[in-house]
Amino acid sequence: MRQVCRTTMNLALHVGDLCITRHKNAHDYGRVIELHDTPETDDSEGRVPVVIRRATLQDQAKAVENAVHGRMAVDTCRRRITEIEGDMHLLHVRYNFDRTLLIVSFSAEERVDFRDLIKVLGNDLSVHIEMRQVGVRDAARRTGGMGPCGRVLCCHQWLRKFEAINVKMAKTQNISLSSSSISGMCGRLKCCLRYEFDAYRALDRNVPENGAIVETPEGRGVVSDRNLIKSTVTVQLDDHRVQRFAAGSVRSLRGPRCKRGKQKEHEDSDS
Repeated sequence: MRQVCRTTMNLALHVGDLCITRHKNAHDYGRVIELHDTPETDDSEGRVPVVIRRATLQDQAKAVENAVHGRMAVDTCRRRITEIEGDMHLLHVRYNFDRTLLIVSFSAEERVDFRDLIKVLGNDLSVHIEMRQVGVRDAARRTGGMGPCGRVLCCHQWLRKFEAINVKMAKTQNISLSSSSISGMCGRLKCCLRYEFDAYRALDRNVPENGAIVETPEGRGVVSDRNLIKSTVTVQLDDHRVQRFAAGSVRSLRGPRCKRGKQKEHEDSDS
């Protein structure tokens, strides 16, 4: 789990350092993955964890022990979830550094009332329980796996932030709208649809859409296909020939994306 923390000016940290944090009189253990130079902000209410020191060898040994206890608690959590809330999918179980808190992460299709589950688990494990329900995209990030491209899921390996994805991105890139083509392992639209969208959108502005009536060096015709990467269009001419042209060599007259053509015609009439 990634957590934004703050530190004091006299504690120098580097990416990869193991450290101990404090939040509301409880301690936790983690590794520095990113450093950000941000101005000091008022956190008088103590909402942001504070890095208090680098982890010692004793701290690291205790963290290993905590991880073992966390794995032992998994079986208890799974059994109780099956008995009380069968529609929950357990994702991760871990103790905080003090072992005063057990954090149970799970996913579910709908909001879950887990108050009874917290009471039962608290009695079984003699520890305070914190339940965290995460969305399907976060669940895929935690679980990991291989995507349809054959590589480790981006969200699990390197992606730090989920951005908004929509079907328009797939349409602009001329990707099949079948579920298998645009859906990721989480069942939502693939994050990678966002990666090249801006480039495709820039190319799309300069290429007439399918169905546009265009003037070409060999006469008028209708655009039947286009290639944004090569910036070319395939045109069925009025004499039934099918030819391919560079997008810059044709002029839109009517139909989809004819604004440039109308503007050109207006300029010609003024001259």
